[in-house]
This record gives sequence, structure tokens and C-alpha cells, in this order.
Amino acid sequence: MNRKIFPAQKTQRDYRTQIRRFIEIFGDRAVSSISVHDIHRFRDVVSKLPARMTTAQSSMSILEVVEGLEGQADVQRISSRTVKDKALAAISSILGHAKQTALVNENVASGVGVRKQKGQNPKKPRLPFKLEHLQS
Repeated sequence: MNRKIFPAQKTQRDYRTQIRRFIEIFGDRAVSSISVHDIHRFRDVVSKLPARMTTAQSSMSILEVVEGLEGQADVQRISSRTVKDKALAAISSILGHAKQTALVNENVASGVGVRKQKGQNPKKPRLPFKLEHLQS
């Protein structure tokens, strides 16, 4: 069987969202012109987005949303895990494909990490099992 495998509809939608955001920040330009500095800036901008966008924010550009939230510490931001697993993963996947097809020499998004933001999703301490729980 020689058929192409396409990502799930949700994955395709998520990738389109991240590509649109990237283009809003940097403009529609050649893949070969994307630098690791661009990836870092994209990561930094996306990490300032709210966890849930309002209707008004959905109609704004990503930079307008971030600018509008500047100084508002009470707004919950997108998690560092979402930045890594959605935003950076989408861009890295596309750049990985560009590398495979010889459009670029390297995937500049590969290996770009995300630091967990202070106070974000503090973990609750886990309670240890009691001996009677292990014996039952």
C-alpha cells in the first residue's frame, strides 16, 4: 500500500494556527531565511499569550494581544508545555520537512527549549502511600 499519511484534522488546524502566528510576527518569507533568533522570538511572544483568548482577542493579531496584556500579571498565560508541544513542535516539524526536502540545511527550531515560567502550574506535593494501602 503506497498511500500518504496525513496528520489528524486537529493537528492540521493547530499547525495552521502556529504558522499564521509566525507569519504575523515575521511576515511571509522564505523558509531558508528563518533563523534560530526568529524561533526564540516566536517562543517568547507565544509564551505571553493568555491561556484562553477572549472573542475580542481572537480577532486581534498576536502582537496586539501580547501588547494589550503587557503589565497584567493576573492573566493566566499559555503554559510552557503548550508552547513547546504546540507552537515550537509545529514550526520544528515544518522546518524538519524543509530539511528533508533540501530546502534548508538545518532545522533551526530543533533543540529550542522552553523554560517553565515562575509560578506557573505549581505542583501539589504528592502524598506517599501508607503501608496498609500497599498491603491490600
